[in-house]
Amino acid sequence: MKKEIKKMKKRIFSIALTAVLALPLALAGCGDGKRGIDETKTQLYVGVYDGGLGTDSVYSLAKRFEEKYAEHSFQAGKTGVEVIVTPSAYSNTMADTIADLEEEVFIGTAASANYLAKKGLLADISDVYNKPLNYDFVTGETDPSQPDIKPKDKIRSDLKYYYLNDEDNKYYGFPGATSFYGLVYDIELFEEENLYFAKDGGFVKSVSDVRSAGPDGKLETEYDNGLPATFDEFFELCDKIVSLDMTPVMWGGTVQEYMSSLLTAIAADNDGKEQTELNYNYEGVADTLVASLNGDTPVLGAAETINARNGYKLYRQEGRYYALKFLERLVSKPEYYNASDATNTAFAHTDAQDVYLTSKYSKSRKRTAMLVEGNWWEAEARGTFLDMAAEHGDKDSMEQRRFGMLPLPKATADKVGEPYTFLERCVGDGFVNGNIEEYKRDLAKSFVQFMFTDESCLEYLQINSICMPINFDLGDAYSTLTPWGKNMYDLTQNAVTATMYSKSRIMQNYSTELWYSPNLWLSKIGGSTYTYPSFAMINNGVSAKDYFNGLQNYWSEDAWLKKFTDI
Repeated sequence: MKKEIKKMKKRIFSIALTAVLALPLALAGCGDGKRGIDETKTQLYVGVYDGGLGTDSVYSLAKRFEEKYAEHSFQAGKTGVEVIVTPSAYSNTMADTIADLEEEVFIGTAASANYLAKKGLLADISDVYNKPLNYDFVTGETDPSQPDIKPKDKIRSDLKYYYLNDEDNKYYGFPGATSFYGLVYDIELFEEENLYFAKDGGFVKSVSDVRSAGPDGKLETEYDNGLPATFDEFFELCDKIVSLDMTPVMWGGTVQEYMSSLLTAIAADNDGKEQTELNYNYEGVADTLVASLNGDTPVLGAAETINARNGYKLYRQEGRYYALKFLERLVSKPEYYNASDATNTAFAHTDAQDVYLTSKYSKSRKRTAMLVEGNWWEAEARGTFLDMAAEHGDKDSMEQRRFGMLPLPKATADKVGEPYTFLERCVGDGFVNGNIEEYKRDLAKSFVQFMFTDESCLEYLQINSICMPINFDLGDAYSTLTPWGKNMYDLTQNAVTATMYSKSRIMQNYSTELWYSPNLWLSKIGGSTYTYPSFAMINNGVSAKDYFNGLQNYWSEDAWLKKFTDI
């Protein structure tokens, strides 16, 4: 008990120390005169969603931007710009308040730029997309330090069209990070305990043994070699981990949506890019629709053309069924997961992160091999990494400890060899407040443009260990990334990206309904409606088959058209 108290105090101290070290930056962007505003400079107020990744990269971006315009006068009697960063929670509800907010630029919000734009609340930033990076909005001059390339040519094409407003063909929003869920695995543990599959069958005997080809079926692509290729191999791996008196999988009890998001990721990998994206663009032919179940085997029916009015039919996709079967198998044995905490509404995702990292040394917790999380988890767990390094040395720091995102195993052996498809969920919309003063509009545009530069994209990757969906030249900076950052970069280079973002009116107007996990797995069974498959299976003994059938029960044609009224 004393040790736990000591550890808690140490964590609090570490967080406090981090806050103190960041104080100079924080003071450079805090709010009103009471918080240290420099009256000799022009202020630009920037709001950033304070969750997951945190704000470190935004403060760093702001500091470099201030340096760029340190000698420029935006107002008579003032020189330079002071970027005031305000961390907060931003969602579509800000439609009622944005006109009264002091923030002028927003980054990584949970709000939909298209939704706010259609209400006339945002500034047109089409110039940012269409002017080359070497154009300086503030001076009107060409900046020789930047390339002659337009941001709209750097952004991924699917996002470029998503942010092009369908009513007036103008741009109002810009993207943040590439966000996706999966299974984090402890590379060091996998190596120490020989948890990789061998090329010739069974598990490796040492780190030097040749590993299996993994789920992509290719030995030459080493990023997934030795990792479970199928569901059967995954649970064979779980059995081995249990035999070592360890816990295979962990997730936070307060965030059942994380498990639901993992299921969505498994479904996407099963169905592939085109079939997955039908759930968001409603434009194409669905050929993975389940007509019936032969025992545990789904029987596919005829292909059907999908449009916005019959999108409910996609809840019959094969991937959803296989994802539910994966969960059913996982929770069938309490030793496979953190059974005491997985449905504990007092056990948060940050608690799971802490236990996952510290279980390496814990005497009260079994060591855990895999964690259900999003790709931003490392930045979010920064405080725990600092604690670990302080207590156990640099080998346990974020810069040295090695983790990876598990390429998801295939449901059946015949799917081995298909590329890993990960589902990009929400990139976090950014935009400029429509009520910004006229003399600040070019300043705000310059700040948004600044985010598209190679230097800013690299800095973002270095600080957060995840990529923005903007193409940039990594150069020789790969070695500067954390082990997790390198894994994220390698993964995104080898995998196929399925995205939720499209020009569909449903996606444009109801994006939150589509990417927010609780809305994706609503199931009606008998007289009960379930939100989370994990709760339903663990607490109520619901089978994968019943839950799958319940998806169609909930999403009838009437329910669909009632939900999406303007399609």
